[in-house]
Amino acid sequence: RDLHSFPTRRSSDLQHTIYPDYPDSLVATDQLAAPEQALRTELASLGVPLSTDQADYWQNLGTSQYVVGFPNATPAQAALPTVRTALNYRTGLTGHADLVRGALPDSATSPAAGPGFFQIAVTEQTAATFHLSVGATLTLASAATTPIRLQVTGILKVRDPSDDFWGYDPLAAAPGLIVPRNSPAHWESDFFVGQPEVGALQEAFSGGALPLVYAVPLDLAHLTSAQAQ
Repeated sequence: RDLHSFPTRRSSDLQHTIYPDYPDSLVATDQLAAPEQALRTELASLGVPLSTDQADYWQNLGTSQYVVGFPNATPAQAALPTVRTALNYRTGLTGHADLVRGALPDSATSPAAGPGFFQIAVTEQTAATFHLSVGATLTLASAATTPIRLQVTGILKVRDPSDDFWGYDPLAAAPGLIVPRNSPAHWESDFFVGQPEVGALQEAFSGGALPLVYAVPLDLAHLTSAQAQ
């Protein structure tokens, strides 16, 4: 192969799915890294060159897309096609985005303990598309008996949209307008929750599947022709 056509760094993504069944099978945040560490150890034992930049490694625990409600909708929000979003906890977020307004989310209430509530952060592109500002309140029509309440606490500026951190799931950086052939158009997007909210996230969506993605970047700068075969 022509090694000059290889990028010097590339992500190897591992996806694992957890099925939280509150309260017995919740995964602590320090346990989320175990599969990634096992993969890194296995790849290193095979001689696969891994990136030495720890900022390139990240984990993402997310939900499916659910319909978002605007309790105090402005005319601009009322005119939007249906908005859907996933709630995501992603490590390394502040290493790839700058907080430009507000504060990072750090508080949540599980629906098991009352009405579900999550603080969230969104990117500037998401905030602009959905006309959101710090303090805005939303609802999320999940499987819970009552809609989960969301509050925007922070706005993030993406540093490099071309980075693999954002490229794996483009919705993380900016919403996408989905235009199906036989149904109305709708928006899909990603909102971010903080580490202290991971337990409540699993409780709120217990009984369903929560994909857990690991990014393990490869360092291909010194890849030999024998390794490339």
